[in-house]
Amino acid sequence: MTLRRDIAIITCALFITLFFAIYILSTNQILNSFTKLEEDIALKNVNRSLNILNNEILKLDAICYDWAAWDDTYEFVTDLNEEYIESNLVNSTFTGLKLNFMIFVNISGSMIYAKAFDLENNTVVPLPEGLRTHIKYLPSFNENASDLGNLSKHGLIDINGKPAIISSRPILTSNDEGPIRGALIIGRFLNQAKIARLSETVGLKISLLKYNDSLNFLENTIIGVKPLSEGKIVGYALLKDVYGKPAYVLKTDMSRNIYLYGVKTVRYFIFTIVLVGVLFSVAIILFIDRSVLSRISLLSETVSKIRKSRNLKERVPVKGNDEIAKLSTEINEMLDKIESYYQRILKLNEQLRVLNRILRHDMLNNLTVVKSALEMMKTEEESAEVLIDYALKSVDRSVELVKDVRELESAIITETLKPINIREVINDVIKNYPEISFNVAGDCTCLADKALYSVIDNIISNAVIHLSLIHI
Repeated sequence: MTLRRDIAIITCALFITLFFAIYILSTNQILNSFTKLEEDIALKNVNRSLNILNNEILKLDAICYDWAAWDDTYEFVTDLNEEYIESNLVNSTFTGLKLNFMIFVNISGSMIYAKAFDLENNTVVPLPEGLRTHIKYLPSFNENASDLGNLSKHGLIDINGKPAIISSRPILTSNDEGPIRGALIIGRFLNQAKIARLSETVGLKISLLKYNDSLNFLENTIIGVKPLSEGKIVGYALLKDVYGKPAYVLKTDMSRNIYLYGVKTVRYFIFTIVLVGVLFSVAIILFIDRSVLSRISLLSETVSKIRKSRNLKERVPVKGNDEIAKLSTEINEMLDKIESYYQRILKLNEQLRVLNRILRHDMLNNLTVVKSALEMMKTEEESAEVLIDYALKSVDRSVELVKDVRELESAIITETLKPINIREVINDVIKNYPEISFNVAGDCTCLADKALYSVIDNIISNAVIHLSLIHI
């Protein structure tokens, strides 16, 4: 596995890990923020719907107050005059006030007059039976109240399974004075048409649901919101009847535009992270490849090429002033030393080859002398003493030659040259040839090593053996 692959894998692994960490943290944070904002706005919309319904109830209560605190109504509950009925309790009153029923109750709580009206068909209809059970509970006849004009019961009521808003006011004079002569109860059914008009007013789809166990989660919260899907959220408001008991739930349907916008934001955010992460990873990989890996690869290829070609004069390229450039410089300096040592080894090898030739030549000469002396002893052409003396001298020269070679080897390795007097060297060498007469003239000094003795000795030995000279 190459460094490029390692770095690519590590970079991708780090990017994926960082991506998932950012994705989990940021996604939860962003979506939670949008969800909280959506819930806040949904609660405001539910409150708006609830306020509109409450305004309808308050408007109805205001109508009831106008009719209950009126001298004509005050007299009507006493004498039930037809003029009041014919003048006021006509069909146009119900259509104009959008009322479904009006009930007049005397001070004893007995219903003395009632009329129900169908607003959709514009016809008079019988009073709903379910309404009769509420009549004795709705009137307020508290004579001890400080303000009789504020004695009122209004709110929501269930009549035969149908929701209706209702208001009950004590019948007083136009000056809100008593004694109380009875109560006026008016109401309006909240049918689909009325709910549709309320929806148009609030700008949202609202509906009334019968309170049951499936909606009992609102018993302690009054108002709540609940997402149904990614595109829909529903707000609920608990509606209690005039008796203070849960009766209906006001449901408000809303689209989850804010949440969907949050999802879209998260997607853009993730796309941006992926795009930036990919570009950043590619940039890092390219930077490392160009500034490090490619230079290391070039350095490796150059060193390998030098190794294979054995061309110690070639050098690795040096670019920049960083650690890799310093490494290239160190390698070049190492190659300089290797080249220097290599040249020195070549020189030593050459010198050793010369030394070897000299040693072989001198040793061969000495052994030849020994052999000749032994052969002459065998033929007894000369006296044994003289021949043995020749042989011993040849052996001594061989021993001296080995010593000289050892010193010469040390001199070659250390490469130290010393001033040597040539005349003294010649005088030392000619002592090995007592039977030859020498004429040495002149005197000089040169820088040399022990090999000079072998050179002079080889010259004299060759002259004696090959030229048979007796005077040199």
